[in-house]
Amino acid sequence: MPYTPMQLAEAFIRTGELEDALDALNQQLDADPHDNTARRLRAQVIARMPGEDNLRAALADLDQLTDLTPADALFRVVTLEQLGDTAAAVTAAARAHAGFPDDRALAERLFYLVLHHKDYAAGRTLLEKMPQTWNWLHKAGDLAAADGRSGEAPGYYTAALADLDARFAPGDDFGQGIRAMILAARARVFATLGQLAQADSDYGAAMALIPDDPLLPFWRGFVAADRGDLLRAGDLLRAAFALASDSIKTQMRTALAAFHTQGRYTGLSES
Repeated sequence: MPYTPMQLAEAFIRTGELEDALDALNQQLDADPHDNTARRLRAQVIARMPGEDNLRAALADLDQLTDLTPADALFRVVTLEQLGDTAAAVTAAARAHAGFPDDRALAERLFYLVLHHKDYAAGRTLLEKMPQTWNWLHKAGDLAAADGRSGEAPGYYTAALADLDARFAPGDDFGQGIRAMILAARARVFATLGQLAQADSDYGAAMALIPDDPLLPFWRGFVAADRGDLLRAGDLLRAAFALASDSIKTQMRTALAAFHTQGRYTGLSES
């Protein structure tokens, strides 16, 4: 029995033969232009091919779908971002969220887009509609910190940690990783606010959860320097560089050089 074009397309996609998959999907759509499954799959295949024209062709396929899903709407937003049309991406994300208000992935994409564009009012409006769970409370803290309301941010992070603790067992790996991330975010805000003891404590708690993350001792080192303990600060920076990959070392060197240019932490180095 010969394979159908859809069966061939799926087989070619699994093996990474995108041109052959596209040929099969074109055959299917020539035979049945109203096949939304084939059109949706063709959009995904085309978007994986290089060039802006392919991304635009994928969007054109999305425009013809008659049973748009939240996943389709998110795909449109991401594709617009890949094209660099962030204004259109924000508009598409807002429209998609209005159409599918219960879809978490769309809400999160919209939040990160408005945060990136510093549309803090839109971010606050979105957060007002979201549940008071660790995920959204974490975002509320990030928004407050970015919006110049740093004094409010620790409260959101603390509430996020409380909700996280209620949802995950103490030894849960996923929960531990998220807890460390929130602790690090709260530590950064405490450092900005000049609450250095609290910042050091949060960085220390995060390091206990993720001891191989080089960025935690790196930023904790500057907190130690601000507290006047240059010896400890140097130890922390050396530990950070010892843990870091080459790409992370480059990021840390760039940050350190920027501080030195500002005349800050000039006594600190990676060695």
